[in-house]
Amino acid sequence: MLKKKESLFIFFLFLLLFPTYAILNNALIFILDLLFTNGDVSNIFTYNYTGNLVGCLVHAQLIKLNQIHNFSIINGIILVSFLISLSCWSMLVIKLFKITTYLKWILIFFFSLFLYTSLQFISFIIFNYNNLDLYYFKENYVITILSIIIVVLAIHLFLKRFNKKEKIQMLIFVVPGSFISAILWLEYLGPVLMPI
Repeated sequence: MLKKKESLFIFFLFLLLFPTYAILNNALIFILDLLFTNGDVSNIFTYNYTGNLVGCLVHAQLIKLNQIHNFSIINGIILVSFLISLSCWSMLVIKLFKITTYLKWILIFFFSLFLYTSLQFISFIIFNYNNLDLYYFKENYVITILSIIIVVLAIHLFLKRFNKKEKIQMLIFVVPGSFISAILWLEYLGPVLMPI
């Protein structure tokens, strides 16, 4: 039922989830910074292994830059990531062309990059709901709506579009590979290769 070569491909592909997430986010920050803020974000931000804008000082300065340039780097990254995930989901569901098994898992991989952000954001809201105010939701309505959409699409993909073999592969190879990727990248390799 499960092919060894395909299973190894899936597992090793998802071992790259967190390094790819960091590199993609850093690349998006760099590109959007050049296009919309003339490099101002690069002056205050250190490209790092998390792929996120880290620190209170950075966020305070970003708020000022958002007002000066009338553009939010964070919302730009979220929107581009959402569009990448939505494109991958559409290719998986609509099937305009023949998708090989390997291409299917690559599309699932890129869909999962924003799914990680969405799950992280939604879990933050759930666990901190009592401490959040209306201002927080007003400031973060874009990521809230897009996160909910991506999670619903992921559930649809898993329940309605995956066959039994793909569901097993998801549970046996993707989930463990993603967790191992998080541990290896965020605890060991990332801080050494791309320190904050």
